[in-house]
Amino acid sequence: SVLNVDTIADKAGTGPVALTKQHAAKHWSHTNAAGTSVEDSFNNSSLTDTGTGQQTHNLTSSMSNAVHSPQFSVGQNYNQQWASDIAAGSYRTNNHDGSSYQDVEQHPVTHGDLA
Repeated sequence: SVLNVDTIADKAGTGPVALTKQHAAKHWSHTNAAGTSVEDSFNNSSLTDTGTGQQTHNLTSSMSNAVHSPQFSVGQNYNQQWASDIAAGSYRTNNHDGSSYQDVEQHPVTHGDLA
């Protein structure tokens, strides 16, 4: 079977269909190593180079609270990566090689509920 549609709307026909019992990423981005440029993104308003190996990701649409789940991967193999300073509208990613913070391209993604 094939289903071809141009638009899927809610029952009232006025908005998008809500995901039920499913979760999609609410934010993702691909940043350069310096933390000064976003190469591509979804729900990302800006990026702040917080320091060597640290980037703050600012969301266009905030999460409902600070209890969401940001995760990320990096473009090289470093053994310590974590998210910190998690707020409804932003979070910081940290990349450390065991001795010092290291600049590297980052690929963060966030799951949770939007405000």
